[in-house]
Amino acid sequence: MTARVLNLSSPNDLEEFLNTLREFEFKAINDQLYRSVLIEGSVEYFRYYGNDSFKITIWQPKAGLIVAKDADYYVISFIASGKFKQFKIPSHVVVKYEFTHLVIEY
Repeated sequence: MTARVLNLSSPNDLEEFLNTLREFEFKAINDQLYRSVLIEGSVEYFRYYGNDSFKITIWQPKAGLIVAKDADYYVISFIASGKFKQFKIPSHVVVKYEFTHLVIEY
């Protein structure tokens, strides 16, 4: 299965992403003023591979969210018992972890 590329600046793609977060029971806020999605969770795994590539895993009680960055995309994988979804987001988007939230600035 090939991951679908999302443009979070598109209202339909953003809504699909937010619906997926709810489906996997992640608490998230879409801050339209700062064009950011804040996803609540604690980091369970982080690894930097060099050349601007990394992998970060956020876990909630029932699901996990994995963000892996390579040269062209962030690959975002949602994992829960019996469920799996994956999207790609272009690498010009900013993904970072601040305090208790994963922040995706689109």
